Amino acid sequence: MEYMNDGWYHEMLAVEAQSPGIITLTWYEMNSLREETAIAFQYTFTVDEQLQVTQTDLSAFVPDGYNEAEVFTTEHGSVSIWDGYIVFCDECYMDGGYSYTMQSVMASTEYEVVLEENIVHQSYDLVDGSSAYYVQVLKPASTGYIQAIWQHKRDWENTPTETTQRIFRVSPMASDITDVTEELGEFLLGDGNGDGQVTIADAVVLQKWLLGCDTLSQWMPFDLNADMALNGFDLGRLRGVLTASMPVEEA
Repeated sequence: MEYMNDGWYHEMLAVEAQSPGIITLTWYEMNSLREETAIAFQYTFTVDEQLQVTQTDLSAFVPDGYNEAEVFTTEHGSVSIWDGYIVFCDECYMDGGYSYTMQSVMASTEYEVVLEENIVHQSYDLVDGSSAYYVQVLKPASTGYIQAIWQHKRDWENTPTETTQRIFRVSPMASDITDVTEELGEFLLGDGNGDGQVTIADAVVLQKWLLGCDTLSQWMPFDLNADMALNGFDLGRLRGVLTASMPVEEA
C-alpha cells in the first residue's frame, strides 16, 4: 500500500511466515529503465518452530532511519555495545562541510568496519544548515583492545568541534566487549614510555622489561591481548601494530 505525505511515497509490506526457516527481504535501487542497480536495503529474519519471527541483521539494533537514529542516540549515547558489535551513532551538522570520521584506531585485535553510512531526514535535501546521523559499526574478531577516536570536523580544519574517544576490551570469545575508558583513563594503546606515540622505542622498553633489564612506569598500555599480564604475546602484538603502521615503500 502506498500513500503520499509531503511529497514522499511510503510503501508498506506485510510478510507472514508459514514455516520455520530464514526470510531475507531485499529492496533494490532502480535506474530510469526500472533496472536493478544495487541493493538499497536488506533485512534478515529467522522463524522458529512456533512461527515466531526474530530480526537477525544489524538493523535489529542499529538505526536505519533518521527518527530511529535520533531516539537511539538519546537512549544510548553516541557509543554503545550490542551483541559483539561497537556502534557509533551521532548527529552530524552539515553546515559548511562538517562530517564525522573515525580519526584513528589503535587496535591489538583484528576488527572489521561492517557498516558506515550517513542517515538523512527524508523530508528535506541535505544542504548547509541541515543535519544527518553518522553511523559506524565495528566488529572485533579476536581478544585484545580497541582504542577508537571519532571527530566532527571539516576536512580542511585541524581542530574538531567534537571528539569522542573510547577504549574497549574484547574477551577471548570476541563477542564480549567492555567499555573500559573510565577504568583505564587516557592513554595510547602501545605507548608504554608515555611520549604520546607508538614507536619502536616502546617495543624496546617492553622487551627490556621482559628480559628483566628495566622497569616500567606503566604496564596497562602494553597489555595488548587484554589478559591482564605482560608476556611475549604482547610484544608480538606490539610488533604487529608497528609493522601495520609503517608506510610501504614502492620498489
